Amino acid sequence: MADDVAADPSSLNATLADMGTARAVRRYTDAPVGDDLIDAVIWGATRASSPNNTQLWHVIVVRDPERRAAIAGALQHFTKWIDQLPTPESASEGRIRAGARGLLTGLADVPVLLFVCVEHTYPAREPDVRYLWSTVGTASQNAIVAARSLGLGATLTMLHVANEERIRALLGLPDGVELGSMITLGWPASAHGPMTRKPLTEVVHHDTW
Repeated sequence: MADDVAADPSSLNATLADMGTARAVRRYTDAPVGDDLIDAVIWGATRASSPNNTQLWHVIVVRDPERRAAIAGALQHFTKWIDQLPTPESASEGRIRAGARGLLTGLADVPVLLFVCVEHTYPAREPDVRYLWSTVGTASQNAIVAARSLGLGATLTMLHVANEERIRALLGLPDGVELGSMITLGWPASAHGPMTRKPLTEVVHHDTW
């Protein structure tokens, strides 16, 4: 039993079970996501740690159909880059690529887009980008797990880097605020399920590499 738990500790509690089944969801139904659920996801995001408890994150919630369409349009050229990639080396890689392309082409129909942003102001004397991304990363992952715990589907993307200046303009981001991640959110069109990950024996090093 101990070996089973070590291999898959998701049986220990509901939080770990949610983490173990928080697949990247790239296809959604058209069912709306209520304000209370969006607020709950963002509440979860803002329970994350941040350097010196600065909490410099901001989350932009995009639901307006015209703005979602404009964001989707700004990123559609990225599908050409995907189409020019070499043949996938595995079935898994092929599925991931197809899912990413499908997300891009259907981005305007995703019910909610969350943009996790951060003020680039820490430390005050000489802001360091390493603190900035640690703030974005913890908040973004918290949002993913919070969404899964509510039965929602989500995926963390960096699609915005394909046309960041245009996305910044569409979001009205001021100078000094960096766009960290884009999270798609909605009710999943397929069931949640276990993820394929490397076993701990391949990634854990005790005391030294």
